Amino acid sequence: SRPTVNLDSLILQVAADDPGANPLPEFAEGAAPPPAGSMNSRTVFAAPRRLMEQDVAVYSFELPATRNGKAVRGKLLVVPVARLVNPPTATTFLGRPAFYPGRTFCASTWVEGEFAYACLVEGGEDSLQRLRPARPAAI
Repeated sequence: SRPTVNLDSLILQVAADDPGANPLPEFAEGAAPPPAGSMNSRTVFAAPRRLMEQDVAVYSFELPATRNGKAVRGKLLVVPVARLVNPPTATTFLGRPAFYPGRTFCASTWVEGEFAYACLVEGGEDSLQRLRPARPAAI
């Protein structure tokens, strides 16, 4: 089938969605796309939800507040690359953070294998930086 989904439209749709007010049907157990490998996903992700009729998984998460900061809330979208008319060009998390003028969030989009990812967080790039994976310690 031909690609039919626009990633930017999905991002705006998910940013505006309130799962509490509009519950989305959850994926069947074992059928959800995986969380990203290049992003720190140690934080406990809730079970993903399916975005309307699309084959799009939405993981919601919250990082606890730090001593000098606040909690970071966000969502991780996972979409099969084959469905996208505009897949990201970056291949790792934070390859190219994107800002949406007039919005209260920023996002990082990238591709890992057969899936495209979009991580949306409230706030600016400093909030995204908290999700950067820790570097391995030098030996």
